[in-house]
Amino acid sequence: MIELGSEVRDKVTGLTGIAICRSKWLTGCDTIMVQPKVDKDGKVPESRTIDEPTLEVIKGVEGPDFGPIPRGGG
Repeated sequence: MIELGSEVRDKVTGLTGIAICRSKWLTGCDTIMVQPKVDKDGKVPESRTIDEPTLEVIKGVEGPDFGPIPRGGG
């Protein structure tokens, strides 16, 4: 399972970026939203949703683990 915040590469298209969101589907085809880096003109490219099995981790998440992030709502 790819950890959010990891730098990933799509083995099919070559797209690289940061894993920013995970979607779990009833059909079992989980997807990861990948945000590419800012381009040479300073524009932020659109994020892409890619099937998780086609992604490989280039660089894992670094830094301390602060545990679960608190979510409001009680």
